Amino acid sequence: MDNFNSQNQSALKVKKKRWKPKGRQVEQDILDEIEALFENINIKRDELIEYLHLLQDKYGVLFDKHLVALSEITRLPLSEIYEIATFYAHFNIVKNKESFDPIKVVRVCESLTCELFSAQKILEDLKSQDYKNIKVVPGPCMG
Repeated sequence: MDNFNSQNQSALKVKKKRWKPKGRQVEQDILDEIEALFENINIKRDELIEYLHLLQDKYGVLFDKHLVALSEITRLPLSEIYEIATFYAHFNIVKNKESFDPIKVVRVCESLTCELFSAQKILEDLKSQDYKNIKVVPGPCMG
């Protein structure tokens, strides 16, 4: 019994080495680009929405690769950044930067007050038009 090693003890001694990192990996050129944008900013966890606004103001949309780089810079999980970015209607997330055609987004309010002033008719009229590079979407009230 003295030489007996349980499977758990022997498994603890042998550790599998990961052959490649898990999850989405940040590309160095994208990381450099985003670090340059945040160069003079003291990164704080509670200002994530501000960082997302900075990215969208700079590029017009939020590219997936930029979110991965932001995750690396802020040391926040990518899932948390993606969750915040998709929660707010004013952030536009684009998966592939290479196939992206720049668009303008026109948001039409869906609130009750705006509905009383024919927001639904405006939305339908805009959607019926064939605009190139213009996306018409319903959205929350913008004030």
